[in-house]
Amino acid sequence: MVVLVTGSSGTVGRAVAAAICTTARLGLAAGLTDDVRTVTGRAPATERQTLTRERGVGTHPRRSVVEVAVLGGTGRTGRAVVAELLRRGHDVAVLARDPATLGDAAASVRVVRGDSRDAGALTELTAGVDAVVSALGPVGREPTLHRDTAAALVPVLQQAGVTRFVGVSGAGIDVPGDRKSRRDRLISALVQRLGGAVVADKPAEHAVFAASDLDWTLVRPPRLTDGPATGRVEHHASESCRGTRIGRADLAAFLVDCVEQHLYPRRAPLVAAAR
Repeated sequence: MVVLVTGSSGTVGRAVAAAICTTARLGLAAGLTDDVRTVTGRAPATERQTLTRERGVGTHPRRSVVEVAVLGGTGRTGRAVVAELLRRGHDVAVLARDPATLGDAAASVRVVRGDSRDAGALTELTAGVDAVVSALGPVGREPTLHRDTAAALVPVLQQAGVTRFVGVSGAGIDVPGDRKSRRDRLISALVQRLGGAVVADKPAEHAVFAASDLDWTLVRPPRLTDGPATGRVEHHASESCRGTRIGRADLAAFLVDCVEQHLYPRRAPLVAAAR
């Protein structure tokens, strides 16, 4: 069952939201000025915008975002992001080492061949765009991919005048201000201890963006699954979600929501499938 709380900025609303959303479970690799958990696309209290989505289809209030650049657009999550952006009518530019891996989507997007750490390729990719979404996943053979990409991307975006960035981090990563459950603090400690260099890459990426003046958001999902979008998503600035997984299609929709709704600026929200 999905519960929507309206009037959540008031005292009673906050109490109701807290009562509904006290338990937490998260699995993988880590703010909102009003710490109210939002379910099924409800925007943070500071935004006060309502997003409706029924099984992945609905109306999406939008800011002036027209063209979006995508990193990691050839992976499973990235392909879902590209499809969601196209479905909502955005122009899309995708950076790809091998454009052939985009499949049928290649005919509908602007393709830039290159690597996410190459400033030249990033400059070409971000020319004229309004925002950048990164769906780069962990790569064992490239354990510093995310921090290196962030280090290359930040100055390119600053020079291009593009301020909005939304990326994927992981629920096992901790950031200042977190109020995770005891269970999830233990899970995070184990992930960080056993995950090696690939997991350590995510906090390093966060540090790069946090030190910049960009309007960034790093979304922290738990375990990713495949399957169609459900439209049932729970997210919070600093507290554990109840769910322990999220489908890639739902995550992709939430990433696009963050771009269009300007959700969680300079924060790292936790997100999961609503239970």
